[in-house]
Amino acid sequence: MSAARHHLIVRSQSYLRGLCLLDSPLPSVFSTSRVTLKQTELNYPVSLNNGCHLKVCSCDGILCINTTSPHERSAILWNPSFRNFKILPPLEFEWEYGTAPPIYSFGYDHFIDSYKIIVVSSAYWKTEKIEVGVHSLGTNDWRRIHEIPISGKILESGIFVSGTINWLVFDISNWSSGLATIVSLDLEKESYRMLPQPDLEWHTWKNSLGMLRDCLCIFDGSDDMFFDVWIMKEYGNRESWTKL
Repeated sequence: MSAARHHLIVRSQSYLRGLCLLDSPLPSVFSTSRVTLKQTELNYPVSLNNGCHLKVCSCDGILCINTTSPHERSAILWNPSFRNFKILPPLEFEWEYGTAPPIYSFGYDHFIDSYKIIVVSSAYWKTEKIEVGVHSLGTNDWRRIHEIPISGKILESGIFVSGTINWLVFDISNWSSGLATIVSLDLEKESYRMLPQPDLEWHTWKNSLGMLRDCLCIFDGSDDMFFDVWIMKEYGNRESWTKL
Protein backbone atom coordinates (compact mmCIF):
# COMPACT_ATOMS: atom_id res chain seq x y z
CA MET A 1 0.00 0.00 0.00
CA SER A 2 1.42 3.39 -0.96
CA ALA A 3 2.07 6.06 1.65
CA ALA A 4 -0.53 8.23 -0.06
CA ARG A 5 -3.23 5.79 1.09
CA HIS A 6 -2.15 5.74 4.73
CA HIS A 7 -4.30 7.76 7.09
CA LEU A 8 -4.00 8.99 10.65
CA ILE A 9 -7.18 9.07 12.72
CA VAL A 10 -7.12 11.43 15.70
CA ARG A 11 -9.77 11.33 18.39
CA SER A 12 -10.97 14.08 20.67
CA GLN A 13 -13.53 13.92 23.43
CA SER A 14 -15.66 16.49 25.22
CA TYR A 15 -18.84 16.45 27.25
CA LEU A 16 -20.42 18.92 24.83
CA ARG A 17 -19.63 17.19 21.52
CA GLY A 18 -18.95 13.64 22.66
CA LEU A 19 -16.50 11.58 20.62
CA CYS A 20 -15.01 13.25 17.53
CA LEU A 21 -12.85 11.33 15.02
CA LEU A 22 -10.69 13.31 12.58
CA ASP A 23 -9.08 11.70 9.52
CA SER A 24 -5.85 13.05 7.96
CA PRO A 25 -3.85 11.60 5.02
CA LEU A 26 -0.34 10.92 6.34
CA PRO A 27 1.50 12.98 3.69
CA SER A 28 -0.25 16.11 4.97
CA VAL A 29 0.83 15.26 8.53
CA PHE A 30 4.49 14.42 7.88
CA SER A 31 5.24 16.71 4.95
CA THR A 32 8.44 18.75 5.41
CA SER A 33 6.99 21.65 3.45
CA ARG A 34 4.61 24.21 4.89
CA VAL A 35 1.14 22.82 4.25
CA THR A 36 -2.31 23.24 5.70
CA LEU A 37 -3.32 20.18 7.71
CA LYS A 38 -6.36 18.65 6.05
CA GLN A 39 -8.73 16.96 8.45
CA THR A 40 -12.09 15.37 7.77
CA GLU A 41 -14.51 14.55 10.56
CA LEU A 42 -15.68 10.95 10.41
CA ASN A 43 -19.27 10.05 11.18
CA TYR A 44 -19.35 6.64 12.81
CA PRO A 45 -22.37 4.61 11.75
CA VAL A 46 -24.52 4.04 14.82
CA SER A 47 -25.49 6.08 17.85
CA LEU A 48 -24.31 4.19 20.88
CA ASN A 49 -26.05 5.01 24.12
CA ASN A 50 -24.27 7.38 26.49
CA GLY A 51 -22.69 8.95 23.41
CA CYS A 52 -20.49 11.47 25.22
CA HIS A 53 -18.68 8.62 26.99
CA LEU A 54 -17.14 6.52 24.23
CA LYS A 55 -13.70 4.99 23.85
CA VAL A 56 -11.83 3.81 20.77
CA CYS A 57 -9.12 1.22 20.15
CA SER A 58 -7.84 -0.03 16.80
CA CYS A 59 -6.14 -2.86 14.93
CA ASP A 60 -5.29 -3.08 11.20
CA GLY A 61 -7.22 0.11 10.49
CA ILE A 62 -10.41 -1.21 12.13
CA LEU A 63 -11.85 0.76 15.05
CA CYS A 64 -13.57 -0.69 18.09
CA ILE A 65 -15.90 1.95 19.57
CA ASN A 66 -17.47 1.18 22.93
CA THR A 67 -19.43 2.86 25.68
CA THR A 68 -17.71 3.56 28.99
CA SER A 69 -20.73 3.04 31.20
CA PRO A 70 -20.55 0.09 33.65
CA HIS A 71 -24.26 -0.55 32.97
CA GLU A 72 -24.49 0.00 29.18
CA ARG A 73 -22.00 -2.38 27.55
CA SER A 74 -22.27 -1.74 23.82
CA ALA A 75 -19.52 -1.92 21.21
CA ILE A 76 -19.08 -1.96 17.43
CA LEU A 77 -16.27 -2.72 15.01
CA TRP A 78 -16.06 -0.17 12.22
CA ASN A 79 -13.89 -0.01 9.11
CA PRO A 80 -13.76 3.70 8.19
CA SER A 81 -12.18 2.94 4.78
CA PHE A 82 -15.07 0.78 3.57
CA ARG A 83 -17.72 2.32 5.87
CA ASN A 84 -18.96 -1.08 7.06
CA PHE A 85 -19.50 -2.06 10.69
CA LYS A 86 -20.49 -4.91 12.97
CA ILE A 87 -22.36 -4.63 16.26
CA LEU A 88 -20.75 -6.90 18.86
CA PRO A 89 -22.86 -9.16 21.10
CA PRO A 90 -23.72 -7.54 24.45
CA LEU A 91 -21.37 -8.24 27.31
CA GLU A 92 -23.83 -9.92 29.66
CA PHE A 93 -21.81 -11.62 32.36
CA GLU A 94 -21.20 -9.78 35.63
CA TRP A 95 -17.74 -9.01 36.97
CA GLU A 96 -16.94 -10.20 40.47
CA TYR A 97 -14.38 -7.43 41.01
CA GLY A 98 -15.02 -4.81 38.33
CA THR A 99 -17.06 -1.78 39.37
CA ALA A 100 -15.79 0.69 36.75
CA PRO A 101 -16.48 0.53 32.98
CA PRO A 102 -14.73 -2.42 31.29
CA ILE A 103 -11.85 -1.75 28.90
CA TYR A 104 -11.83 -3.15 25.35
CA SER A 105 -8.87 -4.17 23.18
CA PHE A 106 -8.60 -6.32 20.09
CA GLY A 107 -6.14 -8.02 17.78
CA TYR A 108 -5.72 -10.73 15.16
CA ASP A 109 -5.29 -14.42 16.00
CA HIS A 110 -3.40 -16.00 13.09
CA PHE A 111 -4.13 -19.53 14.37
CA ILE A 112 -7.90 -19.22 13.82
CA ASP A 113 -7.54 -16.56 11.08
CA SER A 114 -9.89 -14.17 12.85
CA TYR A 115 -10.00 -11.21 15.20
CA LYS A 116 -10.50 -11.48 18.95
CA ILE A 117 -11.96 -8.73 21.09
CA ILE A 118 -10.66 -8.71 24.66
CA VAL A 119 -12.42 -6.97 27.53
CA VAL A 120 -10.98 -6.56 31.03
CA SER A 121 -12.68 -5.56 34.26
CA SER A 122 -11.78 -2.35 36.03
CA ALA A 123 -12.30 -1.03 39.56
CA TYR A 124 -12.39 2.54 40.84
CA TRP A 125 -9.11 3.52 42.50
CA LYS A 126 -8.21 0.25 44.12
CA THR A 127 -6.09 -2.74 43.31
CA GLU A 128 -8.27 -5.71 42.39
CA LYS A 129 -8.06 -8.91 40.42
CA ILE A 130 -8.55 -8.25 36.70
CA GLU A 131 -11.12 -10.49 35.02
CA VAL A 132 -10.98 -11.10 31.28
CA GLY A 133 -13.55 -11.92 28.60
CA VAL A 134 -12.97 -12.88 24.94
CA HIS A 135 -15.19 -12.62 21.87
CA SER A 136 -14.00 -14.31 18.66
CA LEU A 137 -15.34 -12.57 15.57
CA GLY A 138 -17.88 -14.80 13.84
CA THR A 139 -19.28 -16.22 17.08
CA ASN A 140 -22.30 -14.96 19.00
CA ASP A 141 -21.12 -14.77 22.58
CA TRP A 142 -18.39 -13.87 25.05
CA ARG A 143 -16.49 -16.33 27.19
CA ARG A 144 -14.33 -15.94 30.25
CA ILE A 145 -10.66 -16.89 30.35
CA HIS A 146 -8.21 -16.91 33.25
CA GLU A 147 -7.75 -13.67 35.17
CA ILE A 148 -4.65 -11.58 34.57
CA PRO A 149 -2.10 -13.14 36.97
CA ILE A 150 -1.42 -9.96 38.95
CA SER A 151 -3.78 -7.54 40.69
CA GLY A 152 -3.83 -3.89 39.72
CA LYS A 153 -5.57 -1.39 37.46
CA ILE A 154 -5.50 -1.04 33.67
CA LEU A 155 -6.10 2.52 32.48
CA GLU A 156 -6.05 2.17 28.68
CA SER A 157 -6.78 -0.31 25.90
CA GLY A 158 -4.09 -2.89 25.21
CA ILE A 159 -1.69 -2.67 22.27
CA PHE A 160 -1.67 -5.43 19.64
CA VAL A 161 1.88 -6.51 18.71
CA SER A 162 3.25 -9.86 17.46
CA GLY A 163 0.04 -11.80 18.05
CA THR A 164 -0.36 -10.47 21.60
CA ILE A 165 -2.31 -7.82 23.51
CA ASN A 166 -0.15 -5.79 25.91
CA TRP A 167 -1.27 -3.69 28.88
CA LEU A 168 0.32 -1.56 31.56
CA VAL A 169 -0.99 -2.80 34.92
CA PHE A 170 -0.52 -0.21 37.68
CA ASP A 171 -0.23 -0.93 41.40
CA ILE A 172 -2.98 1.29 42.84
CA SER A 173 -2.05 0.36 46.42
CA ASN A 174 1.17 2.32 45.86
CA TRP A 175 -0.19 4.89 43.40
CA SER A 176 2.40 7.60 44.08
CA SER A 177 5.21 5.26 43.03
CA GLY A 178 3.76 4.91 39.53
CA LEU A 179 4.95 1.30 39.44
CA ALA A 180 3.64 -0.68 36.49
CA THR A 181 4.03 -4.13 34.96
CA ILE A 182 3.73 -4.91 31.25
CA VAL A 183 1.38 -7.89 30.93
CA SER A 184 1.07 -9.71 27.60
CA LEU A 185 -1.78 -11.98 26.46
CA ASP A 186 -0.97 -14.46 23.68
CA LEU A 187 -4.12 -14.50 21.53
CA GLU A 188 -3.55 -18.02 20.19
CA LYS A 189 -2.72 -19.74 23.49
CA GLU A 190 -4.74 -17.31 25.65
CA SER A 191 -1.90 -17.36 28.17
CA TYR A 192 -0.10 -14.52 29.95
CA ARG A 193 3.48 -13.45 30.49
CA MET A 194 5.22 -10.48 32.09
CA LEU A 195 7.46 -8.57 29.71
CA PRO A 196 10.85 -7.18 30.75
CA GLN A 197 11.03 -3.41 30.97
CA PRO A 198 13.66 -0.81 30.15
CA ASP A 199 15.36 1.21 32.87
CA LEU A 200 13.06 4.18 33.23
CA GLU A 201 11.25 5.96 36.04
CA TRP A 202 7.54 5.15 35.97
CA HIS A 203 4.95 7.92 36.35
CA THR A 204 1.39 6.63 36.43
CA TRP A 205 -0.26 9.34 34.33
CA LYS A 206 2.75 10.02 32.09
CA ASN A 207 3.65 6.57 30.73
CA SER A 208 1.76 4.66 28.08
CA LEU A 209 2.24 1.81 25.62
CA GLY A 210 2.07 2.14 21.85
CA MET A 211 3.28 0.58 18.63
CA LEU A 212 6.01 2.00 16.41
CA ARG A 213 7.51 0.28 13.35
CA ASP A 214 5.46 -2.83 14.26
CA CYS A 215 7.26 -2.95 17.63
CA LEU A 216 6.00 -2.42 21.17
CA CYS A 217 7.03 0.96 22.54
CA ILE A 218 6.73 3.02 25.71
CA PHE A 219 6.01 6.74 25.69
CA ASP A 220 7.66 8.31 28.73
CA GLY A 221 6.25 11.77 29.43
CA SER A 222 7.98 12.34 32.77
CA ASP A 223 9.39 15.62 31.40
CA ASP A 224 6.66 18.28 31.27
CA MET A 225 7.92 19.66 27.94
CA PHE A 226 9.26 16.58 26.12
CA PHE A 227 8.77 12.84 26.14
CA ASP A 228 11.07 9.90 25.45
CA VAL A 229 10.22 6.90 23.30
CA TRP A 230 11.53 3.43 24.11
CA ILE A 231 11.10 0.74 21.44
CA MET A 232 11.37 -3.05 21.91
CA LYS A 233 13.03 -4.06 18.64
CA GLU A 234 12.79 -7.80 19.37
CA TYR A 235 9.56 -8.70 21.12
CA GLY A 236 10.15 -10.19 24.57
CA ASN A 237 13.90 -9.47 24.61
CA ARG A 238 14.85 -7.06 27.38
CA GLU A 239 18.19 -6.23 25.76
CA SER A 240 16.40 -4.98 22.63
CA TRP A 241 14.80 -1.99 24.41
CA THR A 242 16.23 1.11 22.72
CA LYS A 243 15.69 4.75 23.57
CA LEU A 244 15.09 6.79 20.40
